[in-house]
Amino acid sequence: MFGNPVVNAIMYSTDTTSIYSGFLSPKGNRNDKKLVSADGFLTFDREANEYRSPIKKKLIEPNLQVII
Repeated sequence: MFGNPVVNAIMYSTDTTSIYSGFLSPKGNRNDKKLVSADGFLTFDREANEYRSPIKKKLIEPNLQVII
């Protein structure tokens, strides 16, 4: 649902002692722990009908040339 927090991490379930992938999904349980996570920005371009994950500078200045 819109506005609810999601995780982007490999998660460890404290209840079942299992590991699961959380990609843009809610935590399975509030006590679950992140083993490996990623932070950043995610936007949706309505005109292109696609999600984009730019670096922060590109959000401010879309025409910026970035060399990675």
